[in-house]
Amino acid sequence: MTAAAEGSPPLTIAGARRSPLLQSEAVQGFALISPTFVYALILLVLPILVVIAHSFWTQDYLTIDHTFTLENYRIALTEPIYRDLLWRSLYISLTVSLLTVALAYPIAYFISFHGGRHKSLWLFLITIPFWTSYLLRVMSWKVILGYNGVLNSGLMGLGIIDEPSTALLYNSSAVIITLTHAWATFAILPIFVSLEKVDRTLVEAATDLGDGPLRSFLRVTLPLSRPASSPRR
Repeated sequence: MTAAAEGSPPLTIAGARRSPLLQSEAVQGFALISPTFVYALILLVLPILVVIAHSFWTQDYLTIDHTFTLENYRIALTEPIYRDLLWRSLYISLTVSLLTVALAYPIAYFISFHGGRHKSLWLFLITIPFWTSYLLRVMSWKVILGYNGVLNSGLMGLGIIDEPSTALLYNSSAVIITLTHAWATFAILPIFVSLEKVDRTLVEAATDLGDGPLRSFLRVTLPLSRPASSPRR
C-alpha cells in the first residue's frame, strides 16, 4: 500500500502535464474541424486522386490496364479535337471569370454605398435564385435563348427578325451567359463584404480634396476594396 501510495503522485503529475495539451486551443480546434476535414478528404480529394490515377492508365472498353503510361496525355496534347476542347474550355472559363467580376462589382458597389437601410433586402433578393436547383437555373436560360424562347419571340414581335434564330443556343456565347449568371452571386457577396470595410471618411476626404466620383473611385475605393488592402476599423 505504501509503495502504491508513493507511486501515485507521478501519475497525477503526468496527468496534469497532459491535460493542458489536451485543453489547448490548437488541439480543440483540430478536434472541431477533424470530422469536416475527413469528410472533405474522402468525398473531394479521394475522387480527384482516383481521376489522376486513371489518367496514367489505359482502358479498353470495360477492361482497365494499370500499366503506367503517358499515352493519354500525349493524345490530349497532340490530337486536334482534344486540344481545341482544352483551349475552348480555358477561353470560356477566363471569359466567365472576367464577366462575372465586371457584373458583380457594380452591383456590390451600389448595394454597399447606395443601398442605405435596404442593404439586407438587396442581398436577400440576390440570393433568391439560389433557392432553386442549379439545373433549373440552367434550363431557364434554355427557355430564354431557345428556338421558340422568350428572346426570339421578343425579337420577332419587334420586327427585328423574321424567323427564330438558332444562333442563340448551343454555342459558347450561351454557355458564357449561363455560367456568368450562375456564378454572379458568388462574386457579389465577397466583393460587397470587402467594400463594406472601406473607410468612408477616406472617400469623403478625397472628395473634399477635389477628386471627382471617378477619380475617387479609382484612387481610393478600388484599391481599398481588395481584401489585402482593406484597413481594419
